Amino acid sequence: MPKTLFVGCDVSSKNNTVCLMDEEGKEMGYPTFPNTLPGAKTLEAHLLQLIKEKGFSTLKIATEATSFLDLHLVDFLASSPILAPYNTSIYQFNPKLVRNFKKAYPDKDKTDKIDAFVITDRLRFGRLPEPYESHRPYLPLRRLTRYRFHLIKAISREKAYFITHLYLKFSAFSLEKPFASLFGATSLALITEFSPDELVNLPMEDLTQFIIKNGKNRFKDPEKVVEALQRAARESYRLRPALSSSIDLILATILQTLRALGEALKEVDKAIEKEFQAFPNTLQSIRVIGPVYSAGIFSEIGDIHRFPTEDAVAKMAGLTWKRYQWLQG
Repeated sequence: MPKTLFVGCDVSSKNNTVCLMDEEGKEMGYPTFPNTLPGAKTLEAHLLQLIKEKGFSTLKIATEATSFLDLHLVDFLASSPILAPYNTSIYQFNPKLVRNFKKAYPDKDKTDKIDAFVITDRLRFGRLPEPYESHRPYLPLRRLTRYRFHLIKAISREKAYFITHLYLKFSAFSLEKPFASLFGATSLALITEFSPDELVNLPMEDLTQFIIKNGKNRFKDPEKVVEALQRAARESYRLRPALSSSIDLILATILQTLRALGEALKEVDKAIEKEFQAFPNTLQSIRVIGPVYSAGIFSEIGDIHRFPTEDAVAKMAGLTWKRYQWLQG
């Protein structure tokens, strides 16, 4: 009858605290290893020795997925040729899964040793997620698409910060909305080059020519835009000169950051499209999904055959609802 060794790792930037447990829940030690390559090799040797001494035939390992701290260890153990003969399976638990399971131990303290114990006992409990797969070909693509998501959030955050400071300089600009896009080239040129007082005093003909030139003659009714601009300028609060110069500097530097993030986004999009060409897929046959979004969906799902049903895919994406059965009187 196969015997399974359960190993739970509480991973930190410095150390990996390990809990060793057999199928009956007997604890077999709590060794700690540095979270380095030599430390991982020492853990590998320790597990091999224990397997041989106690006659284990199967090895299950789990960590709590926290940022990237466990990625090197998980990938090292999953790729280990020494541990492979023992049907090694490795799992990265969602922190929510571990946190909810720990509620069954209300008297437990919050220590690395206790956390390792909870991870191991959850592993022993079963009903596990999909195991980690080493050398998955879509991992580089996943890193690119997740970094793209990070860039999008950074751009959104900087734009929101820009808008809050724009209110200090030009409080009525967002109320009048003279341009369809606040972050269009003509809009930004006006915001950075003129103060509300300058816009009020600038002759309408000069302001119209400025808009036509910067808008490359794409505005259907530039005079209407000028009227909205000067109305917004007249209705905006005025800043003291000392504060005004600070706000101008902040707005200018935010725009520099946005331009840099925009260029980075273009480069990442190119890299994603190039990387995605290596994977045959049907996602791009859907009209509203381009190569970048297709790559994001594909890289997160990975091998579709690891999901037994369509519901399992939906649940992985967070598209799931709990069922409630109501008692009828």
